[in-house]
Amino acid sequence: LVQESNDVNFNVAINVYQQSIDYADADKSRYMSSVLRLDLCKLLMNWTALHQVKASVDHICNRVIEDDINAALVQEAIDLKEKCNDKELKEVLKAMNQVMGYNYGGGWSSHWYECPNGHPYFIGECGGAMELGRCNECGEQIGGGSHRLLASNRSSATVAEAL
Repeated sequence: LVQESNDVNFNVAINVYQQSIDYADADKSRYMSSVLRLDLCKLLMNWTALHQVKASVDHICNRVIEDDINAALVQEAIDLKEKCNDKELKEVLKAMNQVMGYNYGGGWSSHWYECPNGHPYFIGECGGAMELGRCNECGEQIGGGSHRLLASNRSSATVAEAL
């Protein structure tokens, strides 16, 4: 489920979780297996950089959602996936906070926009749309021309909340 790390303690903890999940699966204890998977996701999200474990967290949560043991576990998996996405956005904003002398992530919240499907993107320089592009997530058209944003795009409330 999760790749090995240079951190010995991390590897021990992950191996214990993976063995426990294997035992629960072998015993056909689907409820316990789902609980352990969700706990593993929480550990991953708190122990290491999100970009290193996001795919694993998504995969594990999707398994819990697909197993559909009960509504509470499914909702917890959905909430963890959303938290993972929110945390990822905050990490990106933090990384962009100071780039080439510009405070992109802080006071430049007016430079963040969303495609028609709500995926955030950033316009540098003055923040005005000067060219068209495609969303990296869904392929929808983004940007605009002559400092005018496409009608299907909008300012990003998601990024404003995260800031």
